[in-house]
This record gives sequence, structure tokens and C-alpha cells, in this order.
Amino acid sequence: MEMTPGTLAVLAILAVMLVFAMRAAVRLWTGQGGCHGGGAAGRRRRTAPADPNKDHYAYSQTFKVSGMTCQNCANAVEDAVNRLEGHLGEASLQHGRLLVLAKAPIDPAAIERQVVDAGYYVVKTR
Repeated sequence: MEMTPGTLAVLAILAVMLVFAMRAAVRLWTGQGGCHGGGAAGRRRRTAPADPNKDHYAYSQTFKVSGMTCQNCANAVEDAVNRLEGHLGEASLQHGRLLVLAKAPIDPAAIERQVVDAGYYVVKTR
């Protein structure tokens, strides 16, 4: 069976596409790429709350967050809340929720701004 130049060109293009797809898959599987956490973002320093003791927080509110598709996304949402003084965030990737604990009454608009600035969306609050 003889290969025509057109067939060879198509095979070459498919081979190049396969190489790039495999490189992307390896980066994703090894945590070096993918959703909001590839490269340097995946190795960024987490923002810990100033006070990690949940018993010190008198107020709580749950927010439904859209756009979290991996653990790095959930970490980014938690970090956004943890940057607010007197707040502690716990994001659940499985349930698409963000639990906010605070030492003073919670301002839902401030939480929503933090979440949106991190690249996600507040769908509803509870």
C-alpha cells in the first residue's frame, strides 16, 4: 500500500496533536497543569486563617459557589475568605459550598466580592 503526500501530511499532523495531548495529560495527572492549579499556581502558598480554632468564631453562613472544579479551586476560594480579617473559610468541592465562619456578623457582599475576585461565583446563600 502506497502512502500519498496528503496521507503523510494528515498522519504527521495527527502525530503532533497526539504528542501535545499526551504532554497536557501528563501535566494534569502530575498536578503540574489543569484547572486553576497548574504550574506556579499549584505550588502557591496557602493563606491560613489568623485563628484556625473554629470555636473562636461566633457566626457562620453557607454560600453556594459555582465554578469550583478541582481541589485547587476549593483552596483558592478558602484562601480568598481567609484573607479577610476574622474569617475562616471551608470550601467543599463535592457539594459546591463554602462555609464561612466569622468573629463578627458576616457581610455577604464582602464574601461574594472575595469569591468573585478569586474567579468563582456565589449562586445563593443560606
